[in-house]
Amino acid sequence: MAGKLPAGAQVKVAILLPLSGDRAALGRAMQRAAEMAVLEQGARNLQLVTFDTRGTAEGATAAAEQAMQQDAKLILGPVFAAEVSAVRARVGGKVNVIAFSNDAAVAGNGVYLLSFSLKQQVDNVIGYAARNGRKRIGIIAPANDYGNQVTTLAKEVAGKNGAEVTRTGTYKPDTMEVTDDIKAFAGATGVDRKGRVGRSAPLDFDAVLIADGGTKLRMVASLLAYYDVDPDKVRYLGTGRWDDRALRRELSLRGGWYAAPDPAQFERFATKYKGAHGDEPPRIATLAYDAVALAATIAKQPDGIDYGSQRLTDPSGFAGVDGIFRFTPDGLSERGLAVVEIGRDELKVVGEPPKSFGVPGTN
Repeated sequence: MAGKLPAGAQVKVAILLPLSGDRAALGRAMQRAAEMAVLEQGARNLQLVTFDTRGTAEGATAAAEQAMQQDAKLILGPVFAAEVSAVRARVGGKVNVIAFSNDAAVAGNGVYLLSFSLKQQVDNVIGYAARNGRKRIGIIAPANDYGNQVTTLAKEVAGKNGAEVTRTGTYKPDTMEVTDDIKAFAGATGVDRKGRVGRSAPLDFDAVLIADGGTKLRMVASLLAYYDVDPDKVRYLGTGRWDDRALRRELSLRGGWYAAPDPAQFERFATKYKGAHGDEPPRIATLAYDAVALAATIAKQPDGIDYGSQRLTDPSGFAGVDGIFRFTPDGLSERGLAVVEIGRDELKVVGEPPKSFGVPGTN
């Protein structure tokens, strides 16, 4: 593991991104965000060097090799789980890695994930719903690994929040033909000519967590409303996949809650990014910015530069575009998330994010 450097010493930090291949556009956007952070953080002793992973495990291994040959004291990235796994195998804990994957399986052994914990998202939104009187939770999710994870996590966290999961359902993830799945979940028997929904039994939930985003989320929400899971009576809940500015115009999601960073922070970042580059940043561009900001913060410390595990897991954490965050010894991250409500063509914070951390593992 790289040792501590004197205060003000020149230090090299590597960032590994897919700058060629199918995900090159994403990689270039994250590179721009990282370069914004270098300029804005003012750590003149920090040299950021970028290596192309090509979006593959083999490319990530080669990029990590180059970073180590150039004596990088910290590696930021890569983005995808297979890449991160390859880098972890190559680096072997010799240099700490702050990666951008959200797959908890690739954390540990010197790899810290800056992404958003799915468990924390589910915990925060169910906890907020329960504190506001919505304690019977339905879960509707795609029949895939992500949907299974959300359903399992919801069952795990419901009890500690004074809630219970009263109904679960799935729909086919690889087709838009999901009407029958949603109808079954809603317990609907049909809709008559006057639009009245027949139901085999009363609804047994007062909030429903929809574990999806984008077009599929819009479709599922619209079908739930059609089958009289009325969003005026049943609160719709979401995960970080709802963190999409386009959804504020979706009528069926109006009033829905989801856990995410304060959207005003991202809006400010996106305005600066667009002003500099002329286009909108992808949502995860903030991960690259915050990783570089963390590296710069440590590079400016008056008592020396230390990218060791003890410094990275400081329980006080760090602050970034997406709010406060900290790493746990197992390589995962905890976030100071808000609960956001979709309003009339707006997103508003209804559950304020914390300004600082308490005891590790309690946020």
